[in-house]
Amino acid sequence: MGKKSRPQKLGKTPKSKHAPSVGKNARSVVAENYDLEKPRWLLSVVDLRGPFGWEQISSKELSRVVKYLMKLESMTWAEIKGKRHHTVQVEGCCRKAKNRLIEIKQDDISELFSIGIGGKPRVFGIRAGECLKILWWDPEHKVYPSIKPNT
Repeated sequence: MGKKSRPQKLGKTPKSKHAPSVGKNARSVVAENYDLEKPRWLLSVVDLRGPFGWEQISSKELSRVVKYLMKLESMTWAEIKGKRHHTVQVEGCCRKAKNRLIEIKQDDISELFSIGIGGKPRVFGIRAGECLKILWWDPEHKVYPSIKPNT
């Protein structure tokens, strides 16, 4: 006859060397690593028409934008992100921008990335890892208007 098996004790949990931290969420290592990468510009979703379309930009302004983006290519995303270049929530965008996202079937995103070009002008895009899918040209800072204090 064979050996008798011992009954298993219920309610025991396996022991581990390191107990998980309670109350902490795991960070995305992938997102952090992309911030160490240099940016790449993608033109697959460029909006040529509409209120913030690239068809309205002059050749002089376009040259300035391209030169600025070329300058940013020497930096990492961690170096780029800050006061002038940052994410903005789509819910805070103007009505025209929200409606245009629906029209061009890009309304499944929650944030855009804004690159300040000089004073008012902005380039808006959709950040995907180290890439920025260039979307809009906003020369008058209307996509995501900032409210100045005491106004």
